[in-house]
Amino acid sequence: MDAATALTLILTPKRDFTATPEPAANLKIRAGPLFFVIHEHAARNLHYDLRLELDGVLKSWAVPHGLLIKPGEKHLAVQTEDHPIDYASFEGVIPPKQYGAGKVIVWDCGVYSPDTGGAYSFHDRETGQARVRDALEEGKLSFTFAGTKLKGSYALIRTVKGWLLIKHSDGIGPVDIELERSPLSGETVTAVTASVPRLQLTQMMPSEPQEPTPTKIAVMAAQTAEQAFSHPEWLFEPKLDGYRMTAYLNNGNVKLLSRGGIDYTKILPEYSERACQAACSAVRTGWGDNCIREWPSIFFSALQGITKFVLKDDKAHSCVFLLF
Repeated sequence: MDAATALTLILTPKRDFTATPEPAANLKIRAGPLFFVIHEHAARNLHYDLRLELDGVLKSWAVPHGLLIKPGEKHLAVQTEDHPIDYASFEGVIPPKQYGAGKVIVWDCGVYSPDTGGAYSFHDRETGQARVRDALEEGKLSFTFAGTKLKGSYALIRTVKGWLLIKHSDGIGPVDIELERSPLSGETVTAVTASVPRLQLTQMMPSEPQEPTPTKIAVMAAQTAEQAFSHPEWLFEPKLDGYRMTAYLNNGNVKLLSRGGIDYTKILPEYSERACQAACSAVRTGWGDNCIREWPSIFFSALQGITKFVLKDDKAHSCVFLLF
């Protein structure tokens, strides 16, 4: 039996697709990084559905107590039937007397990667799927969320009583902004209606092959004004002395370019390159937001041990890489 037939046999007996707005079974193979979606589902009991893309379907777990998990906590995750890829953007109302009747919103979405051993597969879809497939078969999947709200490393662990979802102690927590609202529609699960507009999957997730890494990015420049002012739609930051550079991370290689295009990667010693690499890695796993909002505690933990470099005078100088 192929995967498409199996998906149809799983979903069709439970749902009347002439009555429910949910998308029908449809196996869909995409390009781009693997994605995840978390639905908040106000059915008979409010719960959250974790869905991970794998092999053309969404592997799904119901998490009754949600995904705002502190390190050390364990949340029950009940594996449910696979869902079609098109289900990822579903929001609205499942009618009464239908399977799972109630209101549904997308609570969070983004891309994910297995992260066992500190190795990521964000840009290698086939390898990523193979790693996820093997890990689920073995009963322990460690993975990193790069979502709108959820970031950092988690694990799904199979026990004799079912699956557990845990949060790793990696110093990365959820983004604490509008946690109750959908990042797609802006609706809450109590306010969403049957007429809420739905995004196409291509609008929701990266779906094209990876583009080449840009060789030069124009940085934002300051503008002059006649006088200082205050306005709720403007944010201001202090002027910091130092070199303003753009850091490029490509397949583990780091390049530092000044605003004028000068390559500082070779001018600055190895420690500066390591600091830059750690900071760029932090962006990929979601540390960037925390670095800015909670600097210096989170920032220096992201660059642990990278605090000094040696210039031509052989003297030790403090080096701080501020990430914007």
